[in-house]
Amino acid sequence: MSKSRNWHHFLALDGLRGAAILSVLCFHFFVDDGYSASGVGKFLLPLAKMGWMGVEVFFVLSGFLITGILLRARSATNYYRVFYARRALRIFPVYYLAVALIFWVVVPLGRHVEFFHLHPVGLFGPHEQLWYWVNLSNLHTAFYPLLIPMLSPFWSLAIEEQFYLVWPAVVRNLRQQSLMAFCLSGMVISAVLRNLPWVQHWNEIYSNFIYRFTPLHIDGLLFGAILAMMLPRYGDRKNLRKTFVVLFWGTAAAVVFLARTPGPSTPAMTRLGYSVLVLFAGSLLWLSVAPSGSIWARRIFSSKPLVQLGKYSYFIYVFHMPFFYYVRILGAHFIGEQSMAHPYMTRVQMGCVTFALTYLAAAVSWKIFEGPILANKRHFEYRYPPLGVADSTFSVQHAKARQISIP
Repeated sequence: MSKSRNWHHFLALDGLRGAAILSVLCFHFFVDDGYSASGVGKFLLPLAKMGWMGVEVFFVLSGFLITGILLRARSATNYYRVFYARRALRIFPVYYLAVALIFWVVVPLGRHVEFFHLHPVGLFGPHEQLWYWVNLSNLHTAFYPLLIPMLSPFWSLAIEEQFYLVWPAVVRNLRQQSLMAFCLSGMVISAVLRNLPWVQHWNEIYSNFIYRFTPLHIDGLLFGAILAMMLPRYGDRKNLRKTFVVLFWGTAAAVVFLARTPGPSTPAMTRLGYSVLVLFAGSLLWLSVAPSGSIWARRIFSSKPLVQLGKYSYFIYVFHMPFFYYVRILGAHFIGEQSMAHPYMTRVQMGCVTFALTYLAAAVSWKIFEGPILANKRHFEYRYPPLGVADSTFSVQHAKARQISIP
């Protein structure tokens, strides 16, 4: 079975990552309410304002992939050690490289070099930095979202890390039926919490409270987990494909309707929109990877440009904001923001330059930094007890997982 057809690595999943990071980049690079768009900008700006929704795709993908890994490995004798070691190799090097560069290079230089001082790194001390070192930044930036602008996207990484911290124990200790009920209950509870009057009141004061606070934004990860449990058993059922097609187009229409008032913190989004986005992202994932899914979705997200972008998506997500800030500073210094036909199109051009530079840096990082580090995963392989010793439920699920392929 080829790697791209194996349960362990669906090629379309990388393509979905690529599409998700592309939408996030469009939101950060091309949205600027300070300028009025003209020409092509009138078409680009409304689409870019929806780009923040790509984060929800990341959440569903993470829940799907991590739960799939844990379900296959939960009978392993070295279950926890291998999982956390492999997660640490994937996440920590790039994450802490970025944090160290900001706190140990950019901030000190900003105090002594005028060029670096131009960047709005924020006013912060050891207390503010600690939230990033321990990967709990979402809990603080839910109230102060632009505390450290270059690290503002790290809130979603913090939510995922908190999920990774507790989820292996949940999967290990619950049977699949109980785990499914747990996920469904968690999705309902998260949606209900978002609609509580006092939560909505706090969100009016702190506009990122619901968006970044973990219990209020956990349903995407849980729905991804549900899909991971469903796929081995129901992935080849054509009648289920019809259900997900209807769900996809229905939620897509709802997303477009809700996006009339753009942004993640509008009442429509916080009350209903997040739940709709979760179902939209989940149905798109199912149609892309299920054996009975959509051939067109699989072809689109298996395209080489999206797959390659997905491969580099983690580095790009972590570093795109520092690149963007300094590209804009350099552009304003050497070119002048008013030298172009329109200020908004200047921003678009700076965003395109930033994307090219960030992509190049990600490719270099993969070659000389991330790739060599990830190669150490070979030292952390799951070990399983003899088949007769392992729990029969685990064994059946493990066998099914190894048989899945995409036609």
